[in-house]
Amino acid sequence: MKKQSIALITGNKHKLAIARRAFREQRLDARFTLKQVALDVPELQDVDTRTVSEFSARLAFQQLGTPLLKSDAGVYIDALRGFPGPFLRHMNHWLTADDLLRLMCGKKNRSAVFVDTLTYVNARGMATTFTAKLHGRIAEKVQGSFETMINTLFIPLGHTKTLAAMTRKELLGFWVDTRWQQLAQHLRKQSTVGQPKRT
Repeated sequence: MKKQSIALITGNKHKLAIARRAFREQRLDARFTLKQVALDVPELQDVDTRTVSEFSARLAFQQLGTPLLKSDAGVYIDALRGFPGPFLRHMNHWLTADDLLRLMCGKKNRSAVFVDTLTYVNARGMATTFTAKLHGRIAEKVQGSFETMINTLFIPLGHTKTLAAMTRKELLGFWVDTRWQQLAQHLRKQSTVGQPKRT
């Protein structure tokens, strides 16, 4: 059986590593081939990460016309009324980790939630989005280094290190989450539609 190609819309090597590991663990690599496409698509200015992900994925499909995956993330900090939400790229451009820590100065509640979305668009252009949440808190000082600043400050619940201070193996363990299990179930169900039942 010929493998179906799925474009992964990202220029981020970490996202590619996460996707490849997830495909192996969910045994999707036997039927699908991941192809990285570094396509820069506009992001909708909306506070809902799911809405942002689906908008970008549909724009990417308009350009490529092939099945694809697009992941997006947002961090919602309780004490900052949900800031920065899905605006992580803008925050990386305008603020440093120390700037964000100054905003958190004097805040007793340091709770935050990392929301990750994964949108799959099939060959007909139909989008399905899967979401996973990682609860945690904002550290009191920067730990580690990472291209996404929030990773140097976000400590997952039950841990003492930020995401940026973790090993590559530990980090992949966090991001290969329920989104990929949901995707695998969706792809398997999709592949059986229209097939004759076995007797």
